[in-house]
Amino acid sequence: QVKFKLPTLPVGKHTLTFRIWDLLNNSTTKSMDFEVVKSLKPVVFSVSNYPNPVVESTRFMVKNENPESVISTSIEVQDLAGRKLWTSSPQNNLELITWNLMTSNGQKVNPGVYLYRVIIKTKQNDILTKTNKMLIVAP
Repeated sequence: QVKFKLPTLPVGKHTLTFRIWDLLNNSTTKSMDFEVVKSLKPVVFSVSNYPNPVVESTRFMVKNENPESVISTSIEVQDLAGRKLWTSSPQNNLELITWNLMTSNGQKVNPGVYLYRVIIKTKQNDILTKTNKMLIVAP
């Protein structure tokens, strides 16, 4: 896996070429074609929490394809009846958010199945959501 932030590219077709070497100085080259389109909306492609099942605390991880267009992100934890138990709105959209299983009222959450929803607002005024579930078990 290679992660590299590309500079702003003009609209159109582009080619990305990788050249790699092994320890014996043998090299190979691979290319990948892609297209930049105007006003592409970001898509939430990964929302998860770790560990799951949860014993004492959990971390929420949100990844999307275009983090530069995100204005705000919030995470809500709800019970299966839809009651909101906890909310967080991180200042930095890329950081991991830790939840210590305490409600907004300061009460410990009981073991069971809970839902968490991530809400992302973009510069284009789009609101994207994704919901996932987690299991909380007794220590």
